[in-house]
This record gives sequence, structure tokens and C-alpha cells, in this order.
Amino acid sequence: MPILKTNPTRVIKILIKRQLGPSSINSEGINYWRERIFHYFAILTVVLGTIAYICLGGHFFIADKFLLFAIISLHFIITLPTLLLQQIDFKYKTGWILFTLFSAGTALLFNPVTLAPALILLFCSTILAITLSGATTGGVYVILNITALISAGIYLYSNIFKEAVSPHLSLQTYINISLLFFILNILALTTLISLINGLTFSVKKGMRYQKILRKEQEHLLIARKKAEESDRLKTSFLANMSHEIRTPMNAIIGFSNLISNKNISEDEKKSFISLIKTNANSLMSLVEDILDISKMESGQFEINYKPSHLHKALDELYDYFYQKIETTKQNNINLYLKRGISNENLHLLTDIESLKKILFNLIDNSIKFTYEGYIEFGYIQKREDIIEFYVKDTGIGIPKDSEEHIFERFYKCSNNESKLYEGIGIGLTIARNLVEYLGGKISVEKASTKGTTFKFTIPFHQVAIKQTAYTPSIDVNVSQRIYHKVYTY
Repeated sequence: MPILKTNPTRVIKILIKRQLGPSSINSEGINYWRERIFHYFAILTVVLGTIAYICLGGHFFIADKFLLFAIISLHFIITLPTLLLQQIDFKYKTGWILFTLFSAGTALLFNPVTLAPALILLFCSTILAITLSGATTGGVYVILNITALISAGIYLYSNIFKEAVSPHLSLQTYINISLLFFILNILALTTLISLINGLTFSVKKGMRYQKILRKEQEHLLIARKKAEESDRLKTSFLANMSHEIRTPMNAIIGFSNLISNKNISEDEKKSFISLIKTNANSLMSLVEDILDISKMESGQFEINYKPSHLHKALDELYDYFYQKIETTKQNNINLYLKRGISNENLHLLTDIESLKKILFNLIDNSIKFTYEGYIEFGYIQKREDIIEFYVKDTGIGIPKDSEEHIFERFYKCSNNESKLYEGIGIGLTIARNLVEYLGGKISVEKASTKGTTFKFTIPFHQVAIKQTAYTPSIDVNVSQRIYHKVYTY
């Protein structure tokens, strides 16, 4: 197996980029550019600082100035990992570098021979403070630099300190240099602040445009998903429509042909006529649903408010669905009706046909998805001005994460993917729209084990109507329904 040769130069470049390069920066906006400047400055500082430490440290060590050697060694040992370790916070790194430049420049000021490098270091501290930390920090370092110059001037020219080295510059020259340095610091401060403010504005503007662009892209992606989902639902709707129309039409045509057969009995003819009526009603209901949803989406649907007998309407629904359960031989299902108000003559100002349509769609759904147990519907008066209707069943329930989509048009869901259920997926959409037309809200509650509860509210406007003799109709053939109808007051 051949041995791969390692290029030392490439290794050093990779190390520098990983530790100090801009690829390790996670900030955004102006902070990104500040950290980028600092990282390149850190590379230069590590290289030049190492060279300076070797030269000065060696000089102090040879000259037996061990205290100075210990100070710069400690300073070097702290500075190097501070710059190299990414785990250290950027603010701490910046603060340490600024302190290093200022302290080194201030120390050199007190030696007349090193005045020039001292001023350079102090000026660098001002520039970096403005660039890396902002205008406030830059202003603070301008004041600190001027304070250091005044302190050094007092130390060198006041003759108070006997150990001070005699300066080779006159006091007037030192003052002129200090004033020029102060002016240079102020010019640098104002110029860089203006430049950074302009850069900040440009960066923020660019970031704002990027956010707008990202939002637009998100909106386009959402719109695309909705369009794809709409196309899928429309395709499913057309397929379901074809099935839902053909099934009753085939039954109507087929049984109509059988009736004309002379060999069938009168009882069979009656049975066929009953089936024809059932399928015709199913087809008519489908057409009415399509017309209703079309009117609702075009804004042409109208609500007709009038005083209506609530309990009579509920009893009519109960009788219809009880007959349906009996006809389809769903003997494992019990149907219950519960009232919330004992007044037999209760009249509401509402669109009773729309209210019956809502309950019809919800109960019909429950019968479709319930194989055993019970279906219960009724109402309670939640507040003085609000009445809440509900339809509760012990059916197969609603799949997870389907609650928010179940009222969308053409959406069909069930927990039993192996069975095809009838319907085109607009029953609950019509129910939701009708509830909103009546000024209420509809919701669905999924049971913890099985079953579903639909609830909706509408305004409660009771109307005083002259007492009429109303009693629930009792037919001998369906007298057992009284056993299932439970009134709760």
C-alpha cells in the first residue's frame, strides 16, 4: 500500500483556515466583517508577536532583566491561546488585544527612545477599537491614549521622578506631537465611524433583501405545494365523482330494466322501486352538494333566517337516520338524541335548513365510519347567546395530523386504508362553510382510543311562538326508536 506524502505547507494553510480563517465565522451582518478583520489581524499578530517575543525575550534574558522577561513571557503565553482557540468569545479576544496594544504602547511612552513605536501601538488600539467594538469603545481608547500621553509627559518633564530618563525632545515638541496625535485619533474616529455606519447600513439593507427573498421563496414553495395538493385533490375528486355518479345511475337503470320484466312478483317490484328511490335521492344529494359548494365559493349562497322549531327538526333527522341504520342492517349501532332544553315549543331564529344540512353531513359521516357502538347527537346551551351542537361516535376515528385538513374540500381521510368509503370529500367543507355563514365555529375532537366528536356553535336567538301541539311522531314500524332516543334536560 503506497504511503501518502504530507505537504507541510498545505497542513499549515489548513490549520490557519480552520483556526483563524473566515470559514469558522458564524456571525451575520456587520459582526461577520468585524470578526473577519479580527481573524486576519490575529494571523499577523501571531506571526509578528512570536518573532518579537523571541527577539525581546532573548534580549531581556541575556541582559539579566528577568522581571521583564517574565512579564512578556506571561503576556505571550496568554495572548497566543486567546487568539487561536475558537471556544473563546470574540468580545474577550477583542478586549485582550486592545488591552495588549494599549498597555504595550503606554509602557513604551515612558521611555523617550521608544516614543515612535509607542504612538504606533496606541494609534492601532484606537483603530481596532473603533473597527471591532464600535464608536463608544473607540472614543474610550482615544481618551485613554491622551491620558497616557499626559501621564508620560508629567513623568518625563516634571522632574518629580528622579529615576526618569532625560528626554531628547523638548517639552514644546512633545506637546506638539501629542496634539497632532490627538487630532489624528479624532480624524480616524470620525472617518471610521462614518465608514462603518455606511457599511452597517449596506449590510442591513442586503440582509433585509435576503430575508424578503427567503420569505418570497418560502411563499412560492408553499404555493407550489398547495397547487400540487390541489391538483391531486382535483384528480381524486374527478375520480370519486365518476364513481359516485355511476353507482346510483347504474342502480337506477338496472332496476328500472328489471321492473319491466313480467316474471317478477309485486313484492320484488316494490323492493326495486324502493332501491331506485334510494339511489335517486343519493344522486340528488350529490348534485345538491356540488351546487351548494359552488355557490359558497362564488359568494352567491344565501342564508334565510326565520323562526324554526328546533326539536321538530332534530326529530326529523333522528327518524331519517334511524330508518337508514335499520335499512342498511347496521344492528351494532345505537342512535341517541339528547336535548339541552326542556321546552318542547323551542323556536330559534335561524336558517333551519342550513342547520339540518350541517347535522345531516356530520351524522352521515359518523354512520359511514362507525361499525359498532353508538352515535349521539344533540345540543347544549353554552351561554345565554350561544348554543352548541355536537355529533359524537365510536367509529374508527381520524388519522393523526389530519384534524387541520379534514375540513378542506376534496380531502378524504380514514384510518382504514384497505377500504374505499363513499363520498367526494366536500361534506365537511359544506358543514364548515354553513356554520360560518350562521355566525359560528366548528371544531373536531379526537378521542384517545377511538371515535370522534364534532362540535359547532351558532348564535342562540330564541323566538316566542304561540304554543303548538307538537309531539314526536311515532310510527308502529319504527316504534323501537323511542328506546334509542334519550332526552336529557
